This record gives sequence, C-alpha cells and structure tokens, in this order.
Amino acid sequence: MRALAPPLILCLVLASGCASLFRGNTQEIRIDSYPPGAVGEVDGMSIQTPAKLRLTRNENHTVILRKKGYVESRTEIAREFSWPPFLPDLIFWKIFGSKELSSGAWRLQPDEVYANLEIEEASMEDLLEKAKIVLIQSSDEEKAPASPSENHPPILLPAVFRVTEQAEVFVAPDICHKSLGTLYQGATIVVLEEKGNWYRQSCTQFADGWILKSVVKPR
Repeated sequence: MRALAPPLILCLVLASGCASLFRGNTQEIRIDSYPPGAVGEVDGMSIQTPAKLRLTRNENHTVILRKKGYVESRTEIAREFSWPPFLPDLIFWKIFGSKELSSGAWRLQPDEVYANLEIEEASMEDLLEKAKIVLIQSSDEEKAPASPSENHPPILLPAVFRVTEQAEVFVAPDICHKSLGTLYQGATIVVLEEKGNWYRQSCTQFADGWILKSVVKPR
C-alpha cells in the first residue's frame, strides 16, 4: 500500500480540524417541563417551556423554572471535556498559531432538560377540596364497597396519587372510549373512586377522567 502523500495528510488534518470548529462554541439545549408553560431563566435569559437555547459549551449553566402552584425547579447543565474534537484543534493551535483552543472541545450534559414540577402543598389542599366537590356532584351510580384485602387495605378516597409512567386518561373506565389526553410520569392526581382496574381521577389537566390503577400509586 502506498503511503499517503503529505498534501493528502494535510488535507485530512485540516478536515478533521474544521470538523471540530464546525461544532462551534455553542450547543443546542432543549428545555421542557410538566406541566408545560413554566417560566424561568438560564444565565439571565428569560425562557418559557418548551424552549430551545444555544448555550456556550465551555461554561456550566443553571436552568431555573417556575409555575404558579408548583415548587421551583433547578437543573444544572455541566460541561464535559471531549478529546476527539480537541486533538485536531491542538494541531491547529500549534501549526497556525491560534490564540486559543476552540471551545468546541467541550460538551454540555444533559442536552435535554425535562422538569417534573412538584405541586405545592397549599395547591394540593386546593386540589383535594375541588376533588371533593367533583365527587359530591357526581351523578354516577353508587358502587358497592369493595371487600377489603389483607394485603391491600382500602384507601380512603379522595386521596392524592402520583403517576408512575406515561398514561392516557379516558372518559370512561375502558380503553375503547375516547382519550382525554396524556399524563406523564410524576404528575399528581386526586383519586375520587375506583372501579375494577380503574381509578376515577381529577387533576389540573383533566378535571375528571379514568386512569388505569397499574400506572399510579399513593404519594
């Protein structure tokens, strides 16, 4: 095999160096929350979720999110050094006398921030009070009390539950009925009653609807 000619080697070095420089000094970061519409700031810049930002690679950043009725969320985005793009930049720095190495050698982690906002205790009490009203005004037929289980003692309803995985909320306790929408992991609901494998729930997103028991648990 013939050795690579010096011009070709130089071209490869230039290409790899340019690839590093093409990364640029900034990185796109996606920021979202549940529930959406949270406001806050990153490095003094005001944001509202969902949002996309370009942040400098060689600095750490703090994402602060707020929403009325929820606890403030803070997420740290840290810089991490990445060797592959750094080595070609080092060659450029030595050969061409660049004043500084490219900050493209740094990487921000995480590159996607998703905050599950915790509902405030005061708001939780309000939600429970609203849920009691919904329960009293319900026109559903009275259900016979379920026989208590030794392993699963009855839960006094209404009660506060947390969604453990992404789940659909339906207008009736059957997946064949219309879906009202999706609740994501970490969402807080108030369980009003139970029917078979279903809970009737109330939350800030859906005032009334049914969700599978398997995807929620008591707080």
